[in-house]
Amino acid sequence: MPLYQFSHRLLTITFSVLLMICLMPPTAKAGETDIVLLTGLRGGGEFEDAGTGATLKLKETQTFTLVLDKQMKNGKYYEFYYSHQPSELTTNDPSSPGTLFDVDIDYLHFGGKHYLNKENGTFLVGTIGATHFNPKAAGLGEETKFSLGIGGGIEFMSQKNIGLRLEGRAFGNFLDSSGAIFCGGSSGGCTILTSSSVLWQLELNVGVIFRF
Repeated sequence: MPLYQFSHRLLTITFSVLLMICLMPPTAKAGETDIVLLTGLRGGGEFEDAGTGATLKLKETQTFTLVLDKQMKNGKYYEFYYSHQPSELTTNDPSSPGTLFDVDIDYLHFGGKHYLNKENGTFLVGTIGATHFNPKAAGLGEETKFSLGIGGGIEFMSQKNIGLRLEGRAFGNFLDSSGAIFCGGSSGGCTILTSSSVLWQLELNVGVIFRF
């Protein structure tokens, strides 16, 4: 995805999130709100080529992430998470090793954050949502899969409203029973299979917190 397209998407999502905050009822606006801009590395995700038996792998690449954490009146924190990863699918097939095609991966999740210790900033997160895989290859269709996320990290607030966040997350993407992915394209079939019905990805992020 070109940078200008991603910037436009991120601005649209950010505006939508801020609009949701403004439209929340007064009873839901009792606590602090964090807007966190993160970047990092995400890896993991292996496939098996149904035709050749070669191992296909999503390349470890940089992520661009927007997180919104909102403290409700009951003290609980709810989280909105959106992340974009421009990646590549590579193969170890001896006849043609290397990159097969580019693939964009987008996570859209909702969940909660729990502070283990608010004083030192340690926390856990759990989210649920969808993952969208968009392969840039003819004959392969886009896929949206149900996914879960868990993670944790630490926050350092150097000032009252600005801080640094370090975190790690794991995502489980649930495929169909055959482990197929990238189906429904112009070819009408599924040429890429996984050895499992769950596709795992891991990421490490660092970013800036804006608290208000």
